[in-house]
Amino acid sequence: MGSSIDYPWTPMTSAKKVGGKAFSLYCYGFNVAQYGALEESGRLLGAESMNDMQIGIVDVNSGEVKSIPDAVTEGSHASASMTFEQTSGEVYLTAYNEALDIIMPLIKVEMVADPSLKVLKLYANQSDYNERKNSLPITPELQDGRYEYSVDVLDYVKANGVYIYSSFSANPEAPTNEYLGEKLTKMVSNQWGGWSGASQGPYRKRTSG
Repeated sequence: MGSSIDYPWTPMTSAKKVGGKAFSLYCYGFNVAQYGALEESGRLLGAESMNDMQIGIVDVNSGEVKSIPDAVTEGSHASASMTFEQTSGEVYLTAYNEALDIIMPLIKVEMVADPSLKVLKLYANQSDYNERKNSLPITPELQDGRYEYSVDVLDYVKANGVYIYSSFSANPEAPTNEYLGEKLTKMVSNQWGGWSGASQGPYRKRTSG
């Protein structure tokens, strides 16, 4: 099992996921008799996607497996989506099909809360952005446990482009817009209803559409 559709697949034995946010697992397997004696890289090259695999929660004390409703792998990438509301603790997941004789995987998932954006500044021009000065007063006040913000940018500012600096880290020497492998998306709209922006690093320009 893994969290990526990239081929060859990268096996996953542990992960961190945000409580209340849906995520997907991708299921693949290989014939043990044919590929079992190979190194892992060789086994993965021989792996195939596996549909109709039920995702379940493992009780690590008793070994009992409880199926997750509607979490069955399907589609061209044999994926299943699920959501856990808890924001702390651990969940152990596996995949199985009672009609198949397989070696069930085990994935330890650490549940965490939403990240907090530590820095968010808007600038009207590249010079101010580069020097980190004269940030626009519309920049919102940040709150713990929140990373999604929406502000109204004046049209005369958007006409020349808006520069956004953001980071999950308060350390100016190590800014990052990535959390648990996902990049923050920054978007700017204009007076005609258009949008621009994409998931990028902390130093990218965001212009009006």
